[in-house]
Amino acid sequence: MLWGREFFAKEENPEQKLLSIVCHELTHAWSYHLDLPTWLNEGLAMVSVDRCLGKPTVLFETLVLLNDADHDHKSANRINLRTQSREDIILLYACGYWLIRYLVETRPGLVNKVLARKLDSVEIDARIAAALEMPQENFWGRIDPIVVAHFRLEHT
Repeated sequence: MLWGREFFAKEENPEQKLLSIVCHELTHAWSYHLDLPTWLNEGLAMVSVDRCLGKPTVLFETLVLLNDADHDHKSANRINLRTQSREDIILLYACGYWLIRYLVETRPGLVNKVLARKLDSVEIDARIAAALEMPQENFWGRIDPIVVAHFRLEHT
């Protein structure tokens, strides 16, 4: 399974690396009061780093993780990073990153609307599903193939 060096693009410049860490952690500090689901919390922080550095920081190869068949745990409000399986954590990071990046690129302003006030994970999923004009039922099973197709087309 992917992690660390196999998940994030290598950054040789120590100043850029420090900037990415600071940006990531400041994003968490800024959004802490919203008690975001893990996928959104981490996805938002990673996409914020991309925007800060002006380049993708997650390897394109991680997109294949969205093909995972078990979508039920993705909408969980919080996971315990100490006890959750490594595979589940990695999957949530990948799902969060690619979905937030997709929403930022295809639905400008939607992420800001979702973050405007504290919502529970069910409400967050419902708002995103509604904005994408898709039923909330099995949202994660429906959205992942759309996100994968979008970035595969963009990458070719």
